[in-house]
Amino acid sequence: MKIKDPMQVTYLEDKLMKPFTPDNQKAWLLIEPIYHKMIYDIAGESWIFKDKGPEYCLNELLGETISKYFELPTVHPQIAFLNNYSDDSLGVLIKIFFQSDCTYFYIDNFPQVDIQFYHHNLENLNYLSTYYKETLDDDIPLTPENIKELKNSLKKMIVRDYFANQQDRSIENFMFQEKDGYVSLAPLYDHEFSFGNYPYGNSFFNLALFDPKVRKIIKDDDEFKKLICKGMALNISRFISQVEDEHQIILDREEKERVSKTLKRQKHKINAYQKYLGL
Repeated sequence: MKIKDPMQVTYLEDKLMKPFTPDNQKAWLLIEPIYHKMIYDIAGESWIFKDKGPEYCLNELLGETISKYFELPTVHPQIAFLNNYSDDSLGVLIKIFFQSDCTYFYIDNFPQVDIQFYHHNLENLNYLSTYYKETLDDDIPLTPENIKELKNSLKKMIVRDYFANQQDRSIENFMFQEKDGYVSLAPLYDHEFSFGNYPYGNSFFNLALFDPKVRKIIKDDDEFKKLICKGMALNISRFISQVEDEHQIILDREEKERVSKTLKRQKHKINAYQKYLGL
């Protein structure tokens, strides 16, 4: 990965690291143990910096683009360097998205969800009818419309993660936000472990096509099938060009091939199970 104009990129040696004191303290407690040493104050706003190098940086940038393709909320990563123009210093900045008028929580706040049995247990999508609200110390029911929209958002995330071969969508790597009694999927983040030849990782949901139960759920669900067809139509070359243009970078052949091979492999598996999925 090459930066077209290194002078236009943020260098964090010029920024002040500071303790993050958000309006939404409870939301911050969810991620503070992981990110508290990487918070930077830039123009009065707080940003997380992830210094992972070129491969993981590209995964984060593409992760945003593919999330938007599936019409999912997502963070907007920006390229930055810790202190000098080198691969070891390269990373991404992500603006902290917490809003003071929202409550944030993980999927284990849905009391019916079985967090001990996951990976490819898509049946957990059926257990989102109530969530635990800490401020009331009670389980709050969702409206049928809210449940339907929430399930559809999670289906989009599951299919999106399949085609990107996202391997780290653990329960700490996707959140929900509640505002005025309405629960929605919070912006997706942490796309670094994707677009590679990884085995099944620790994602809470996984489109494990080898599992007959998963295949049956997909076959009986028109929304899942529609989303998979959308993924099969995904043009990764166009997305790579979009990322290069937006972030003013030049990717080398090996980087492009890694991403393209991942998508080709994921599409091949769909084709292999096509008749079992009702596509």
